[in-house]
Amino acid sequence: MSISLRIHSLSRLTQLSVLETLAFIALFGLATPAESQAPSLPSIEQHTEAMTQMEGFFNLYWDNANGSLFWEISELDTEFLYQISMGSGLGSNPVGIDRGQLRGTHVLAAKRIGPRILLMEPNYGFIAQSENPSEAQAVRDAFAPSVHWGFEVVAETGERVLVDATQFFLRDARGVIDQIAARGEGDFTLDASRSAIHLPATRSFPENTEVESILTFTSSNPGQLVSGVAATGGAVTLRQHHSFIQLPDNGYRTRTADARVGVNGPTVYDYATPIDADTRVRLAARHRLQKADPDADRSEAIEPIIYYVDPGTPEPVRSALIEGASWWNDAFEEAGFINAFRVTVLPDDVDPQDIRYNLIHWTHRRTRGYSYGNTVIDPRTGEIVRGVVNLGSLRLRQDYLHGQGMVPPFPGGISLPQDGSFGEFADAPDFEYLAQVAPGSEAVEMALARVRQLSAHEVGHTLGFPHNYMASSYGRESVMDYPAPFVEIDENGDIDLSNAYVQRIGEYDKLSVNWLYREFPNGTNETQALERIAEQGVVDGLIYMGHTNNNFIGASHQYASVWDNGSNLVDHLKLEIRIREIGLERFGIDAIRTGEPMSTLEFVLLPLYMHHRFQLRSAIQSLGGADFRYALKGDGQIPFTIVDAEEQRDVLETVLSTLAVDFLALSP
Repeated sequence: MSISLRIHSLSRLTQLSVLETLAFIALFGLATPAESQAPSLPSIEQHTEAMTQMEGFFNLYWDNANGSLFWEISELDTEFLYQISMGSGLGSNPVGIDRGQLRGTHVLAAKRIGPRILLMEPNYGFIAQSENPSEAQAVRDAFAPSVHWGFEVVAETGERVLVDATQFFLRDARGVIDQIAARGEGDFTLDASRSAIHLPATRSFPENTEVESILTFTSSNPGQLVSGVAATGGAVTLRQHHSFIQLPDNGYRTRTADARVGVNGPTVYDYATPIDADTRVRLAARHRLQKADPDADRSEAIEPIIYYVDPGTPEPVRSALIEGASWWNDAFEEAGFINAFRVTVLPDDVDPQDIRYNLIHWTHRRTRGYSYGNTVIDPRTGEIVRGVVNLGSLRLRQDYLHGQGMVPPFPGGISLPQDGSFGEFADAPDFEYLAQVAPGSEAVEMALARVRQLSAHEVGHTLGFPHNYMASSYGRESVMDYPAPFVEIDENGDIDLSNAYVQRIGEYDKLSVNWLYREFPNGTNETQALERIAEQGVVDGLIYMGHTNNNFIGASHQYASVWDNGSNLVDHLKLEIRIREIGLERFGIDAIRTGEPMSTLEFVLLPLYMHHRFQLRSAIQSLGGADFRYALKGDGQIPFTIVDAEEQRDVLETVLSTLAVDFLALSP
């Protein structure tokens, strides 16, 4: 169904309840006239006369003499979004603290109680959409809110107040200490004497205020991972970023999820629903995208969705990122929008952490690791305010290494660069080195094709879409799957990498954009229209199966696997085994450059030797497995089908063949 949240009624959460007021009186008593005469405070203008003002959504004042940052709150009890992110990273994938990484989105409101300002977060996870104020209040009183910080008022002018927010911004808001400890990398503490406000990234704009802090964490027992990436392991300096964001207006229409179409979004519990309805409401997260002409079949958008690529990304990777992310525009075009999704390079004068810009970060770490896409979401409605992608820069190097073993790129030998450098294969050589192989090298082209696909994949998460691990079973029709390279054997019996990664948006992706973003003409029954889109997806075989049914090590779905290919997993496993066999038969010194140590062949050999591993694991899921669907009553889907016994026997026989001595042995 489709619902429209009444933001104006939810805003009552910003007011102190009668019970809270009575509790305050009972605790502190009623002050007598003499007791209520607090010392007069200076005006904001007087207190900040010698400070540097940053005017915007919230006014900030920098006291350079004392290194303090003051925050002017002009509208008490008015809600805003608060977002924490990382201005810089640690550089360790296992520890997991990256530049641009988002952590925690909160709705906050500043409430004054006497001389104190409490930064309070209402609990929007539990609501009652009711015309009865008492019913809504009963739910608010049943589930705890949170106070994030308390400030003392230091100056006031009329209803405007000023607080010293220095310590609020110089705390470990990201939870770096806890995360490092959880990874077993040492007991760190925050050293206030080595921490300060980072002024170059602290500024205020009309709809958002940005503050960044330099924090130094110290330890007498730093772990090896931390010591391996920090300049000094016992003193780790990071930048944390704080964003205060004006809440979106109430013109956004919510959309609730359909199990047959993969969408992300918050779940809220509405205790005012009818007795025969579920209290759980799964909101579908999406950007606000509206047609300039709502009644036109195709229209430009009032405000297009624009993503910006990290200007620190080198070529040819930068162009690959832009191209891959731009595939999504094809899906938006089919959903009725004209040029509504765009990708370009972030201007040099824009702070990458500025909340107004959807960003694709090129993220460097000591070793390769996952890429990911995160969002800043209004938890009241599911509206995506910002998308942030982190793409690991070492991923394409591993993809190149894989192709390097299957199709050796150095026939006859190509010499090392004049400086004799060749990079450390533990990290993989830099991409400029790889690109020197040849402009049309299959391994390099495969790596760039993977980067395009990865860019589209992670941007997809920030548009509101989860993984769809089913798509590889019906023609690689979603960039939201985890793709294995689709390696083929040509008519000459050679390995062909030219079709390793699909270079387009998939048909399932078009379906999901159509369901999530299509705008319907006035008078359309939106619930019924969305139902028809989901039903057509089932008819067309565009099936969704998400992350919850593939936990990487214990999944039992026949098709919802990661890094696999084919509608018949065991048949494709046999193909991967044959590709591995051809690659090993032809593997030799042409896989490395002239002048490189022969020992580096080991690093190229390993991915080839293990080429079949993910398809093997996927095929194993058929043993005792099933094909099941997110079926709804009456939609015609078969909810659950056990894998055919004969197919299971074929899987078992093929899997066991990979344990034979002849299979495992390498020829000298």
